[in-house]
Amino acid sequence: MSPAEVSWDGARVLVTGARGFIGKHLITSLEVAGASVIAADRGGDADVKLDLRDGDTVHAALQTTQPSVVINLAAIADPRQAEADPIAAYDVNVLGQLRIILALRDLAPDARLIVVGSALQYGRDGHDRPVREDDPQRPEGVYAATKAAADVQAVQHHRSDGLDIVRLRLFNVIGPGRPEEYFPAPQIRQAAEILDRGAAPVIRTLSLRDTLDFVDVRDAADAIQAVAARGRTGAAYNVASGMATPLRAVVDRLIEIVGIQAEVHEGGSNAAAQGRVVVGDPSLIARDTGWRVRRTLDDSLRDGLRETRRRLAASVPIVA
Repeated sequence: MSPAEVSWDGARVLVTGARGFIGKHLITSLEVAGASVIAADRGGDADVKLDLRDGDTVHAALQTTQPSVVINLAAIADPRQAEADPIAAYDVNVLGQLRIILALRDLAPDARLIVVGSALQYGRDGHDRPVREDDPQRPEGVYAATKAAADVQAVQHHRSDGLDIVRLRLFNVIGPGRPEEYFPAPQIRQAAEILDRGAAPVIRTLSLRDTLDFVDVRDAADAIQAVAARGRTGAAYNVASGMATPLRAVVDRLIEIVGIQAEVHEGGSNAAAQGRVVVGDPSLIARDTGWRVRRTLDDSLRDGLRETRRRLAASVPIVA
């Protein structure tokens, strides 16, 4: 298989963290493209058990499945969880990836590995233009540092072992299925409760001072697939819209879409919010793979709201 062009017809794609937010959408995207997808996770209804903290399960999963592409989505992805337990974060996000790399080197050296990182690798300060892949990594916090370390680790093994590794740096992924602890999912839920449960017309948020780059999860899944198929081996790619969207504008647009009258109560502790602007330059991924965002912020909010309302309707109604 050429690393420059993957044919999905018959390709065996192992997706770790398959039950997560992005994983579910990615599997759908890959199956539509004709790939044979193997969902790997620590338990549940996954096709194969794989725990990045356990080298034996990593080795066994690769030995059993013999994938042509591995997409590693498994991670401790909550920055708060990473800060609370840095050892666990490094074990999963850095050593866990190393366990995959070593198993690939031994069992499937021709397979392509997609390393999924974060825009937080670039840090939050000093960006007077959209960040490019060749900008320095200046991570803040444990989570960002683990992703930066995993990125460097991937480069090292691509160069020293000749492994076919491509790196991604995802910007702020939103849309249906986003976990409720991450903006704007809590605000979407509050809006749905106002609309459907008669809750008080108040949307509560942490600081809305920052301006960020948002990408719909379905577009992010398509980007991962595009890079797996057409990305240059050894390269890094921003998965970004290239558009700066103030957080306040996201909440205001949500209220308009829902069609409610609500006050926005901004407060709480959010030390990272200092009016910073972090936007990614997506020109490289567009040039190499043809990928571009197709969904708007309204699409992400509207579809996220629809799914949230469906979940609420399935639960016991509570009137505030």
